[in-house]
Amino acid sequence: VLGIMSKPMIVTLPFQLVLLDLWPLKRVRFGEGVGEIRADLWRCIREKWLLFLITFGVCVWTYLAQREANAMAAAASMGPADRLGNVLVSYARYLGNIFWPRDLAVFYPLVPRWPLDRVFGAGVLILTASAFVVARLRTAPQLFAGWFWFVGTLVPVIGIVHVGGQSMADRYTYLPAIGIYLAVVSLATAAAGSRRWLAVLGVGAGLLFVSASRQIRTWENGITVFSRAISVTEDNWLAMNNLANNHAAQGDWAAAAPWFEKVAVLNPGYAESHYNVALARAELGLVTEAEAAYRRALDLSPDHFNALKNLANLLTDRLGRHAESVEIYRRALVVRPDDVEVRQYLVDTLMLENRAPEAAAECAEILRGDPGNESAAITLARLMVSSGRTGEAMTVLGQALSHRPDSAYLHYHAGIISSGLSRVEESRSHFGRALDLATRSDDRELQRAVEAQLNGANR
Repeated sequence: VLGIMSKPMIVTLPFQLVLLDLWPLKRVRFGEGVGEIRADLWRCIREKWLLFLITFGVCVWTYLAQREANAMAAAASMGPADRLGNVLVSYARYLGNIFWPRDLAVFYPLVPRWPLDRVFGAGVLILTASAFVVARLRTAPQLFAGWFWFVGTLVPVIGIVHVGGQSMADRYTYLPAIGIYLAVVSLATAAAGSRRWLAVLGVGAGLLFVSASRQIRTWENGITVFSRAISVTEDNWLAMNNLANNHAAQGDWAAAAPWFEKVAVLNPGYAESHYNVALARAELGLVTEAEAAYRRALDLSPDHFNALKNLANLLTDRLGRHAESVEIYRRALVVRPDDVEVRQYLVDTLMLENRAPEAAAECAEILRGDPGNESAAITLARLMVSSGRTGEAMTVLGQALSHRPDSAYLHYHAGIISSGLSRVEESRSHFGRALDLATRSDDRELQRAVEAQLNGANR
């Protein structure tokens, strides 16, 4: 159970233990009759009943959990024949990579349908190897144990029940490869007196060292590892997307954009890919094209919050279409009604549209959830002053200051409004506090504004 918690592939342990009973423990007497062989084998299986029960329970639980998480969606369209083809090809690729690890990738995309010749060749290889080790069971049980250790340990991840969007993964070979190593080392040990065997093993080890050294260099950073994955696989949309994200994280949107575009072509029904395209286009100044990509993402996923927010920002800041952006901000707030940032964007856009009552209502909504919100309090107070409700404006700023007493801007605006109410001492007090806070934070612009107000008050 502890092993399963650390590496779920150990779920096949009971079967591996039975293989170890065959070799090297030799608890099954192959020199006897069929009845004795069957009795010995049944005894080895029966004594592990609890382990088999745990394996069965974990497999059922994993299947249900992955189905609930929709992790099987990527292979849902694959028929039984295509799935079997992927199983056979994956076995052959795993075996090949054990002996000569080349063209390794951090992610191997699922191939919906392998060419028939590759499926046929892989099937012949697996069946021939299986028949060979079965035929040599009595004389070379280590081959049987090692081969079926490899085959059996891969069963949970080989794709019979497919989970995720990968066709295979190098990390899945850690435990299965032990079976192949056992068989090879056993044969080498039996021929230890042969210098030819030692020479072959030495050359093999040297070649593997070179291969490993080359592979390690591809893991220098995100750009190198995903570039490598793209170069050795076909239509690797995940590697392309991650490569683009790495370029974007470095601010190189010109390098990121083509990869995001390719991902959108490979996954036309995936909203996130079109959203990434829109981000890249917007960063490169392709405003109209960015708008089209945002709208495509929203066609596929109408509640995509970030697409709604960024599309509205684009319409406001780059295209000046404020009325449209107001409606899109409202759609975003239906998805996340507690998002203060988007509601503040909505307030700013409503102000540009001269829709003061709606802006005031949105400010009040922000202050209900965040009573000390500086921007919302100042905007609402200014709107109240412009409509002749100066006393209420002072109340709004006073409530905000009770939550944020060290806000220089709240004190500054409170000073202006109290000055308008002829509360001279109160005005001087707020201006003095604002000047002190602005000086501490080295806010030169606010310092000059406060000093201008104080000079005006002195005059």
